Amino acid sequence: MKTHTTGLKILVPLLALGLLVAMTLPPPFGALAEAQFPKVHFRGTATAGEVIAPRCSNYVVGIRVDEILQDPQGELSPGQKVAVYYQTTHGFRSGDLLEVFGTSYLTEGPPECADSVVVEEAEGDYIGLMVKFTGTVLAVAQRIGGTTWTVEVEEVLLGHPISGQVDVQWIIAVPPCQGSYDPDIGLCDGVEVHGMYADGSVDLCPSADYYIRTVRPAVHFYLPIVLLGQIAEE
Repeated sequence: MKTHTTGLKILVPLLALGLLVAMTLPPPFGALAEAQFPKVHFRGTATAGEVIAPRCSNYVVGIRVDEILQDPQGELSPGQKVAVYYQTTHGFRSGDLLEVFGTSYLTEGPPECADSVVVEEAEGDYIGLMVKFTGTVLAVAQRIGGTTWTVEVEEVLLGHPISGQVDVQWIIAVPPCQGSYDPDIGLCDGVEVHGMYADGSVDLCPSADYYIRTVRPAVHFYLPIVLLGQIAEE
């Protein structure tokens, strides 16, 4: 009994010490990032092509800041060069126009990500190519979750050179889709598209600046019913 009591006398102070140490430890990295490190949103030009990242994440691209959309701590300035890390390869090339939304470690942060912006795509961050082009609508698919327009590209007005058929998507999502569209767009209409391009499709949702709108309504020819009947008889 005496030995048991002695053991308790030693154990209780040790437990108290452990609890005290646990209370003074910093929060997990994810919670720390959410609490202390701001989100930044900007557009810019790739100064070099995408490369495999030696640290912090899987890939990295250098970007010159052209337009600042969100910068709560004033860490960005036009012309500044920023390293942006991300998880999924996009094959960015020098000169590509990019839009970035991610966590800023430009002032402080983990050593492996110092002086950079990190895009956590699984957490709703994004990095992508900005494009603007005109084309002709080949198909319209309206679903409960949104609308997809298949557009044949005719002229690229801004950004990455693309060609052929591109799906333009407006979807119901969380957070809400910010882009806009003309609800009357139909087959064969000429349209102008501005959005974020990746893997053969354009996403209108990341920015309120993105859109698909009619610039050249399709011309439809209607023949009188009587004339159609005569053609059928012949």
